[in-house]
Amino acid sequence: AGDVQLSIFDTQSPSWESRLNTGNWIINKDTPDVVVGPLFTDKFLSAAQALRETGRPLISPFSQSQDIAKAPGSTVQLTPTEDSHWRELFGYFKTWYPNARIVLVQNPNKGNSISHDKIKRILFETLGSDSTRVQQLGFRPASVYTALQSDQKSIVILTRSGELDVKNFLTGFNRLLKEKDVLLLVGRQA
Repeated sequence: AGDVQLSIFDTQSPSWESRLNTGNWIINKDTPDVVVGPLFTDKFLSAAQALRETGRPLISPFSQSQDIAKAPGSTVQLTPTEDSHWRELFGYFKTWYPNARIVLVQNPNKGNSISHDKIKRILFETLGSDSTRVQQLGFRPASVYTALQSDQKSIVILTRSGELDVKNFLTGFNRLLKEKDVLLLVGRQA
């Protein structure tokens, strides 16, 4: 095959911004056949805008932002979005745990509820008419404890939970989690 030439650009440098804004590297011999990165979403979107006319592929190796898929030009997103992860996971539950109770627990002390609302929306979209088995609770130990009392398999999703919340939850429910068939998922802190 042919030779491979690797060029590395520092996307934090003023020269990167200058080259990107003027299009210098796009219309001369430095035009790459493929661009991997930039790694950060905002820089990636700037590069996608600059490269849109060249038809050169621009690959985002790490970003989970949904903006990457909407970027102009020939962009490829290697890492699925957070929404895609949740859809796959909930589809798995729907298929492999059709009778499990799903307990969605929201901690009201964690700022806005965007993450919780997004997880809830994706869960209900994925489960469809099967969403009647979802029980929504606040972050109150007594209500969660009551929900887990049955012998039915339970999937508990702690949305918008920090490390301390998970530790407190596990400490408070350690005995119950050992006795019952419970799968615990933790959403990231918003």
